[in-house]
Amino acid sequence: DPEVAERLWPDQLDTSAVGGARGLPREIWGATLTCQGALTPRYDYIRSIRRARARERAQSQGFAGAEASAARRTVAVRGHLFDAGIINAALDIFEEAGLSYDLREVSAGRGASVPSSAVIAVRASEGAGGEGAIDAALSALRTLAASRRAAGCTVAVLPAAHTAVEAEAEA
Repeated sequence: DPEVAERLWPDQLDTSAVGGARGLPREIWGATLTCQGALTPRYDYIRSIRRARARERAQSQGFAGAEASAARRTVAVRGHLFDAGIINAALDIFEEAGLSYDLREVSAGRGASVPSSAVIAVRASEGAGGEGAIDAALSALRTLAASRRAAGCTVAVLPAAHTAVEAEAEA
């Protein structure tokens, strides 16, 4: 807006030049994200990021619609997930079982006294074994957690209401 620019930089701005680098101090133009409703050249890469995210949303919505009857569970895992390699092993278990998963929340602990936590939404289509595949993977995850006692890891399936919210968010 030329009027705002005139008030902010009365001595440094040729207001007839708003809309381009001419007339703006280099530092100001370099930090300007948009000008006259368009991304400035320096930040034009944001457009490709937005397009990629839109494609991902469209694909995931299509996937969610195709798997509307898929078995689902939302799992909370807590402990020294990164130090003990639990998080990597958990995701490997889900992949090997043919399950889809999304890390919904991850909190990395600081030091030995603060554990990490993760909430993982797990899905299995009927063709991938459905409920049985998820149950088997969760059993394997609990066995893994028990075998690494020093990690202090707990595995909990969140209530169905939480899973329903996850499913609704995907649709």
